Amino acid sequence: MGSTQNIFAGILVVNFALYKAIVSLIIKQIWSKIIQPAKDENQGMKKTVFFKFQLFFRFIYRMFENNIYTVELCKRSLKKLSSKGVEEIAVYGTDFTAKILCIIIKQMPLKILGIYDKVKTGGKFLQYNVLPYQSLAGFKGKIVIASLSESLERALELREIGIKDDNIIKLR
Repeated sequence: MGSTQNIFAGILVVNFALYKAIVSLIIKQIWSKIIQPAKDENQGMKKTVFFKFQLFFRFIYRMFENNIYTVELCKRSLKKLSSKGVEEIAVYGTDFTAKILCIIIKQMPLKILGIYDKVKTGGKFLQYNVLPYQSLAGFKGKIVIASLSESLERALELREIGIKDDNIIKLR
């Protein structure tokens, strides 16, 4: 009974961390939308308050849908790796997707060996030191590209340092 309660408590903590990450991202997305000036000032003035209010809630809804999609995509990809017997992965990227991967991985029998990036090297990401992606040269394990929009470019960078295609995992 105690182990069941520990598992349940662990799932609650991970789910809370996911919800917290999603809400924080939605707040950042809303803030960037608010401070982003209208491209055509005349067009912005023509919209009614009701229309702007409606657009605001559509924006929130779509961002929430997009973020949930990212969570589901990460879960599917990690489950697929786990079902193939993979126990350890490297993560290439330090954005929201990488944060989601790190949260979800706590529910799985996978371990993150390191976080790698092109830009944010030398700093910290969650509890991990961020290393330059070039240090993955010669790495024989699986590397998950934690990006939906830049996966092709990042895969090419990994190929250029000698990583085989079989070890490059794009979220799909």
